[in-house]
Amino acid sequence: SNLVTSTTFSVYDPLGSGLQNTITTSTDKKVYGVGDTVQLNGKLSALTAVNSYTLTLTKPSGSIITFPLQVNNGQFSWTWVIPNKDTTGSALISTDRSSSSIVDPTRTVFGIYRIKINSDQVNSELFFQVSTTPQPNQDLSPIAVQSDKAEYLSTDVARIWGQVIPVQNSASKEANAVVQVLIYSDNGQQVYRGNANVNQGGQYYVTIPFHTGIWKTGTYKIYAEYLTNKVISTFKVTDPFTTSSGKLQL
Repeated sequence: SNLVTSTTFSVYDPLGSGLQNTITTSTDKKVYGVGDTVQLNGKLSALTAVNSYTLTLTKPSGSIITFPLQVNNGQFSWTWVIPNKDTTGSALISTDRSSSSIVDPTRTVFGIYRIKINSDQVNSELFFQVSTTPQPNQDLSPIAVQSDKAEYLSTDVARIWGQVIPVQNSASKEANAVVQVLIYSDNGQQVYRGNANVNQGGQYYVTIPFHTGIWKTGTYKIYAEYLTNKVISTFKVTDPFTTSSGKLQL
């Protein structure tokens, strides 16, 4: 005798099956370089009646640009050329070594960008990254970190900042809002440890006044940690007051 059994399954297209207020959108790449063109394409569900949308682009510096989006036959597109400098907006620069500016004083195009597409009925969110050395088919990093200089004196003030892709806490339904920043000298000694708050745009920022005698000549590593994600960067310090290890002579 033959044994026969069966089951059922269903297939549906969320954009064409009549489900209202759905949207799909993507960029052609995850990571870009200066001068590249970001190409975004999107599609709406068949029952979404809105024909006009707003695209909001939040830059690594925290500045925001908005663009109108027009929908034709349920589809829309948007392009944006990566500039070589971020000149929009204003920055707070403080000369007080003990203070920590809220806004990064250095404008840069490198880092994580957030795109929000919204109307009264539909909204969507996605991210892309701009890198100094983008690679083909490179994936987006969930956290980025950088310093305002590559080389410092031991009397300088370092400004460390970056961006994260916010991850929502399942219990509180709010985004986790702290990045841990650690700095180690080239001999493995921890010279700084602190937390940086993440703002609504995903940016974090910390100011570190150096102290002669602690920050000696050498290469230092920055470790930025957000949840289980970690990123590493480096900078150099020169201590002009370094003395010889030989005995003093008269």
